[in-house]
Amino acid sequence: MTIDIAFFDQSALGTLDVSWSVPLADAVNGDFPQVVNNSTGVQAVTGALLATTINGLGNAAAPIFGAVYDLIISDAGDQIFELLINDIKSGITGTIGAALSPVFDIVVQFVSLQINHQETATCTTADGTELLGQLEVSALSLGLVQAADAGRIGLGNAGVRIDACDLAAIAPTLAVDPGEVAPGGTTTVTGEGYTPNSTATVQLTDADGNPVGDPITVDTDENGAFTTPLVVPEDAEPGDYTVVGTDDTTGTPAEAPLVVTPPSAITPELSVDPAEVAPGDCTEVSGSGYTPSSTVTVQLTDADGNPVGEPVVVDTDENGAFTTELCVPEDAEPGDYTVVGTDDTTGTPAEAPLVVTEAPAIDPSITVDPAEVVPGGTTTVTGEGYTPNSTATVQLTDADGNPVGDPIVVDTDENGEFTTPLVVPEDAEPGDYTVVGTDDTTDTPAEAPLTVITGAEQCESAPELTVTPSSVPAGETVTVVGTGFPPASTSRSS
Repeated sequence: MTIDIAFFDQSALGTLDVSWSVPLADAVNGDFPQVVNNSTGVQAVTGALLATTINGLGNAAAPIFGAVYDLIISDAGDQIFELLINDIKSGITGTIGAALSPVFDIVVQFVSLQINHQETATCTTADGTELLGQLEVSALSLGLVQAADAGRIGLGNAGVRIDACDLAAIAPTLAVDPGEVAPGGTTTVTGEGYTPNSTATVQLTDADGNPVGDPITVDTDENGAFTTPLVVPEDAEPGDYTVVGTDDTTGTPAEAPLVVTPPSAITPELSVDPAEVAPGDCTEVSGSGYTPSSTVTVQLTDADGNPVGEPVVVDTDENGAFTTELCVPEDAEPGDYTVVGTDDTTGTPAEAPLVVTEAPAIDPSITVDPAEVVPGGTTTVTGEGYTPNSTATVQLTDADGNPVGDPIVVDTDENGEFTTPLVVPEDAEPGDYTVVGTDDTTDTPAEAPLTVITGAEQCESAPELTVTPSSVPAGETVTVVGTGFPPASTSRSS
């Protein structure tokens, strides 16, 4: 007599298929054949563990099978078959079970017994209806390992499996394009022949059937087809992988091989223009040979490799190139620096040298016009030689250098020049003053004298008019500047 024991389960993780066919006479002597393991997918790990466990039973399981063997070949065993199997069509009653129970007393120390044991399995149709899919009836069911109920022997089995839900009629197929992808890359998974208007689970697995990355659940169309992108994790090791697409309705899988290739080697290059800049100035950084359609981090570093200023993250184009502006901090010390552009996908850097020069020396100067102003009057301050595209602060000071009135902050143009009006406070005492224009970048000052006079002194000088330009076409505008007129008075020009 041979006892067949099978462990079978099919799910989205794969198929558990472990079977063990044991000749009872051999098992009594501890002579067990090897387990047959046909498990696939993630369930292959469980199948391997189960097969290893059973294969290691050896002589330890001989007493259990010995008790079963003694029962089966004894007169009691004949009575069991005669009563339970030959008469199964008339049913098994509690009276028969009670009559046989003394025979089973010793056996239950090793096995669990069930009379008229029945097992069923259901399936679910596409519309959610649950139907009976399998029925198995045993006249006598023996559990070999009672505590764990790890396997059962059915004696006198009568069973049937039906396709009540019409689930067995699918034969799905799977394809990937491209068939070779680097870590972080994407392949397109196409499935056909799946259950229509249902879902399928797509999972990347390694050579041992272990899942790699997260599963993807995708809807199938009315023809049972689907298409979905699958991204290979960036930390995936190069090698052979399998894409498994499992029909979620029937648990039927399909597979397609996928090769993960080593990451593509890149050789980025970097340049800066100009290669010498002063603190506060900018240079243009150009890179090529980086990972296409990715990002690069650009960082200025000092001679010791320490970062100077904030990093700049820039996008690369489809050719792996980029151009970006990098500004040197205003407080950077003159010396040798390095611009580092690091490929954010592979971590590969490229470098270019940059020299930070001394801030350019400036020699500013200012003038005031007019040089004599009554309290409340205005003079025009003009500055030259200041830091271009920066600011200067203009302040009126008295003979002791004390500020008079509020300072004026004025922008310089691309040539380092500026012009601004300066109003003398009305309570300013007549006397000698100084207008100071300080370069805010270098703190370099320039000065011009200014005299505050009284109204009477102003009247002693003949008024003057200056017209700029001196000649214009009819309808054009000129600028008229008058000096020497009485304060707070009006005048008419024609």
